[in-house]
Amino acid sequence: HMSCGEAQNPRANYALEEPPRLDVALTNLMDANFIGITDFYYTSICIFRFRREGILQEECACESEKNLQLFNKRHGVPNDYTNFPTVHLNVMIDEITRYDTVLFVAGMIRFLDDVETAENMSGRRIFCDRGDAEKLLDTYMNTKACVEFGCHQLESIVLPALRGMGGFYSRLQSRGLSSL
Repeated sequence: HMSCGEAQNPRANYALEEPPRLDVALTNLMDANFIGITDFYYTSICIFRFRREGILQEECACESEKNLQLFNKRHGVPNDYTNFPTVHLNVMIDEITRYDTVLFVAGMIRFLDDVETAENMSGRRIFCDRGDAEKLLDTYMNTKACVEFGCHQLESIVLPALRGMGGFYSRLQSRGLSSL
């Protein structure tokens, strides 16, 4: 198990004796004040500003003429997440990113909930790439790591925690979702 940084040399990568604790990572994710997704950078910036300032900037609304999406640089990467990368690459990636995959899915669920909250509060649509987000989430949900972990149950754990119902860690453990 690889990690980065250590006390003596914070820039060094080193092998961990034990795998990282996914339950701790998920709990830390839930405790964060803000979760942004780089795949949806522009929307993430708008959500951050909305949470900080309490108002939706005009350029964040999809229907706004000012919505130039200055931060949305795709650099020629295709939007079709279902065909990229290939199945063979997905298998290899799954093996080295098992925890990352589960954490990303939980982060996406939280991000989508934050978007929905901002849209409901402002009365405006701000997530212009929702279809792309749903494709991406579906792709991750079908990885071997997510199937083994039970990612389909994450929504029923993440959303109550966001609604102030607490007990995220205990719900995670009670469903046997604390490790892969």
